[in-house]
Amino acid sequence: MNLRRPCGTRSLIKGGNKQMKCIMCKHGNVIDGTTTVALERHNTTIVFKDVPARICENCGEAYIDDSVSRGLLNHAEKIAEEGTEVDIRHYQAA
Repeated sequence: MNLRRPCGTRSLIKGGNKQMKCIMCKHGNVIDGTTTVALERHNTTIVFKDVPARICENCGEAYIDDSVSRGLLNHAEKIAEEGTEVDIRHYQAA
Protein backbone atom coordinates (compact mmCIF):
# COMPACT_ATOMS: atom_id res chain seq x y z
CA MET A 1 0.00 0.00 0.00
CA ASN A 2 1.36 3.42 -0.89
CA LEU A 3 0.11 6.11 1.46
CA ARG A 4 0.90 9.58 0.23
CA ARG A 5 2.11 12.59 2.15
CA PRO A 6 -0.97 14.61 3.08
CA CYS A 7 -1.88 17.90 1.49
CA GLY A 8 -1.20 20.89 3.69
CA THR A 9 2.10 19.56 4.99
CA ARG A 10 5.54 19.96 3.51
CA SER A 11 8.69 17.99 4.21
CA LEU A 12 11.71 19.93 5.30
CA ILE A 13 15.03 19.19 3.67
CA LYS A 14 17.15 17.12 6.05
CA GLY A 15 19.30 19.48 8.07
CA GLY A 16 17.31 22.44 6.71
CA ASN A 17 17.59 25.95 8.06
CA LYS A 18 15.51 26.45 11.22
CA GLN A 19 15.14 30.18 10.41
CA MET A 20 12.94 30.14 7.37
CA LYS A 21 10.07 32.03 5.77
CA CYS A 22 6.93 30.19 4.78
CA ILE A 23 7.07 29.13 1.13
CA MET A 24 3.28 29.30 0.86
CA CYS A 25 2.44 32.82 2.06
CA LYS A 26 6.01 34.21 1.80
CA HIS A 27 5.39 36.41 4.86
CA GLY A 28 5.33 34.37 8.05
CA ASN A 29 8.22 32.81 9.91
CA VAL A 30 7.93 29.16 10.85
CA ILE A 31 8.15 28.18 14.51
CA ASP A 32 8.24 24.89 16.40
CA GLY A 33 4.85 23.36 17.05
CA THR A 34 2.67 20.35 16.34
CA THR A 35 0.11 19.45 13.72
CA THR A 36 -2.40 16.75 12.88
CA VAL A 37 -1.65 14.56 9.86
CA ALA A 38 -4.40 12.60 8.13
CA LEU A 39 -3.48 9.86 5.65
CA GLU A 40 -6.09 8.22 3.47
CA ARG A 41 -6.03 5.53 0.81
CA HIS A 42 -8.92 3.44 -0.44
CA ASN A 43 -10.81 2.31 2.70
CA THR A 44 -8.10 3.23 5.21
CA THR A 45 -7.97 6.53 7.11
CA ILE A 46 -5.23 7.14 9.66
CA VAL A 47 -4.91 10.28 11.77
CA PHE A 48 -1.78 11.15 13.75
CA LYS A 49 -2.16 13.93 16.33
CA ASP A 50 0.58 16.02 17.96
CA VAL A 51 3.08 15.48 15.13
CA PRO A 52 6.17 17.70 15.60
CA ALA A 53 6.36 20.29 12.85
CA ARG A 54 7.38 23.82 12.01
CA ILE A 55 4.26 25.98 11.67
CA CYS A 56 3.92 29.29 9.82
CA GLU A 57 2.92 32.06 12.22
CA ASN A 58 0.96 33.79 9.46
CA CYS A 59 -0.96 31.14 7.47
CA GLY A 60 -0.59 27.99 9.59
CA GLU A 61 1.16 25.89 6.91
CA ALA A 62 2.85 22.88 8.55
CA TYR A 63 6.34 21.67 7.60
CA ILE A 64 7.27 18.16 8.76
CA ASP A 65 10.86 16.94 8.95
CA ASP A 66 11.67 14.22 6.40
CA SER A 67 12.54 11.68 9.09
CA VAL A 68 9.20 12.27 10.86
CA SER A 69 7.36 12.00 7.54
CA ARG A 70 9.08 8.71 6.69
CA GLY A 71 8.25 7.36 10.15
CA LEU A 72 4.57 8.29 9.79
CA LEU A 73 4.32 6.67 6.36
CA ASN A 74 6.06 3.49 7.56
CA HIS A 75 3.80 3.28 10.62
CA ALA A 76 0.70 3.93 8.51
CA GLU A 77 1.74 1.19 6.10
CA LYS A 78 1.81 -1.33 8.97
CA ILE A 79 -1.58 -0.18 10.26
CA ALA A 80 -3.11 -0.45 6.79
CA GLU A 81 -1.66 -3.94 6.25
CA GLU A 82 -3.54 -5.08 9.37
CA GLY A 83 -6.79 -4.18 7.58
CA THR A 84 -7.61 -1.24 9.83
CA GLU A 85 -10.21 1.09 8.35
CA VAL A 86 -9.96 4.05 10.76
CA ASP A 87 -7.20 4.69 13.27
CA ILE A 88 -6.52 7.81 15.36
CA ARG A 89 -3.44 7.99 17.52
CA HIS A 90 -0.96 10.42 19.06
CA TYR A 91 2.46 10.65 17.44
CA GLN A 92 5.23 8.69 19.10
CA ALA A 93 8.82 8.87 17.88
CA ALA A 94 10.21 5.53 16.80
